[in-house]
Amino acid sequence: MIEKFINYLKYEKNYSENTINSYRVDLEQCADYLASVGTRFDVNAISHNDLREWIVSLMEAGDKPSSVKRKISSVRSFYKFLNRKGLTMNNPTLKIISPKLPRPIPVFFQEKEIDKCLEISKNIHTFEGIRNSLIIEIIYQTGLRCSEVVNLLEENVDTHSRQLKVFGKGRKERIIPFGEDLAGMIENYRLAKAEISTSADTLFISNKGISLTSHQVYIIVRNLMSMVTTRQKRSPHVLRHTFATTMLNDGADVSAIKALLGHSSLAATQVYTHATFEQIKNIYQQSHPRGKK
Repeated sequence: MIEKFINYLKYEKNYSENTINSYRVDLEQCADYLASVGTRFDVNAISHNDLREWIVSLMEAGDKPSSVKRKISSVRSFYKFLNRKGLTMNNPTLKIISPKLPRPIPVFFQEKEIDKCLEISKNIHTFEGIRNSLIIEIIYQTGLRCSEVVNLLEENVDTHSRQLKVFGKGRKERIIPFGEDLAGMIENYRLAKAEISTSADTLFISNKGISLTSHQVYIIVRNLMSMVTTRQKRSPHVLRHTFATTMLNDGADVSAIKALLGHSSLAATQVYTHATFEQIKNIYQQSHPRGKK
């Protein structure tokens, strides 16, 4: 049953390999727990009490609430699939309530931090220096996810029309415009890239001609941003938050930001309105004569 679900995620939902692996691990972990307490992983027989006991075991083992919530979501999606396909009438997840998590306000960089970071990296006149500067700027200007950066194809980056084509979560396609300065940086990078022998069809490669991984992009962004900020979070996702917050602060409509970010629901985008409110609140408290009281 699990393999049928995995094939559905892979071929019908077009989920990424990482997402599919997460579902597989969660479901296999559930099956392993049930086996350890003498319960067979029979989709027709599993009860909500079985799942509750599994959840309690996860919490007692020290799993974070966010991790537990994801595992519950995996099992819930599994049973929804089984119900739709008529493979079982049972659904023990209906009586399971996921732990509620506080939604953290997104962290973002200041524009001066981005500018200082680019100033430092642009002075490194090597292929890697040129590439790393472009990675920072392309996320800041387009809001791409880290996975979208590494999977961005050369053929989908058009500097003439100044737009790029991205395949986001669920292989959903979206077109993102970008500025003239970024177009120039891309062309400059392509000149440096032409000196490297590669068969990769992705935009970003290593100095050995191999496509970059998400981990490599994470390290590049973290190391560069560490030069200009002491913030604890310095990931590519913080750059994505910065893109969204900057757009919102400059008057962009939330629906437009949603489309650019590739969010499936407006609720995911609206979290940035809270970030903006916090920023306004801080400015008020610092600037208004009554704000400090």
